[in-house]
Amino acid sequence: MIEPLPLRRWVIDTNVLVSWMLRPPSVPGRAVDQAIDLGRLLFSKETHRELLSVIRRPKFDRYVRLDRRVAFLVRLDDLIDWVQPTRAIRACRDPKDDKFLEAAVHGSADALITGDADLLALHPFHDIPILSPDRFLFGLAPPGAAGLVQEPAATYRTRRPRTAASTAKA
Repeated sequence: MIEPLPLRRWVIDTNVLVSWMLRPPSVPGRAVDQAIDLGRLLFSKETHRELLSVIRRPKFDRYVRLDRRVAFLVRLDDLIDWVQPTRAIRACRDPKDDKFLEAAVHGSADALITGDADLLALHPFHDIPILSPDRFLFGLAPPGAAGLVQEPAATYRTRRPRTAASTAKA
């Protein structure tokens, strides 16, 4: 009999989750889908509170109706494991981001996935990889984070840099 692989544990920053909600086929959206396929999402009360606050902002009304955003949160609840940090961590340049480090450390996360430069600058933190969605999704993780998603990055198209001529056409 084949033993199932253990579920991985991921902390995903609010900015990545909001991108997933607004544009599921985006790189952040696909990274969240991959994380869900491989395991569970870790939330603390503080990270969940931030997501609730951000999701309810009126600026998202033009993209997704509020009732659909609330339904998104309800569906998300089935994918969450709760973490109760037992001690505060003060390590990030932006103190508002420390809550994600706390959830990752106290939840024994396999990685923290974020688009936030202040968090990415701390990679790795307490031996926990801090990865951008593309690094997580496309297996571009540094050697210390091996085994997350290992596919050759060369198989994915990269966007060409914009030139003055291409921006003039747009």
